[in-house]
Amino acid sequence: MQFTFRKIATHELQIADKFRSELERARKELEGNFDKKDPKFISLFEELKRLFKKKNIEELDSAEMDAAIKDLKNIYEQANALNNKDAQLAAKYENDTKFAKIHKRINENNLNVLQSEFALQAVLLNIKHKTDITVLNNQALLNNQDYFSEATKRTIIETLEEKGIQDLNVVRFINTTLVNEYFYQRAI
Repeated sequence: MQFTFRKIATHELQIADKFRSELERARKELEGNFDKKDPKFISLFEELKRLFKKKNIEELDSAEMDAAIKDLKNIYEQANALNNKDAQLAAKYENDTKFAKIHKRINENNLNVLQSEFALQAVLLNIKHKTDITVLNNQALLNNQDYFSEATKRTIIETLEEKGIQDLNVVRFINTTLVNEYFYQRAI
């Protein structure tokens, strides 16, 4: 984003500088989020875009700029809280953001796979370890998405059956999400 400010008064210039720094802070915090599909992230990003669609930034007076600064601070604080929460979740998966995202997608889709968050984490961590070993033993798996999908599906079925879960919809959902995350991460 680019914008210019015309000096009307020293106070106006100070507000413009504060606005610019708050905008940069909010933008960087949003940029630092690893889960761009999270509905909360999307909501914050849309709010940031909405701020700029309201009115041409160059035409804002000091009162409007102060209000925009408050909105930017609010976006920053919410994005920071979301990033901290996401980092804590990723830490539960040995900082593997793929599995933190899978955990979130399971919860967002109300797949009541297990009775508790702790049990879900234990199952996903088990799947993670088995999948990591499989990939380490055969890097070529990641060259064929269909074959990788079949290999992970077997791992997921075995892991869920150990917990007494035999829901094929859950297996498909976890497998699709897992494969997408692996290949998305590989692409970037």
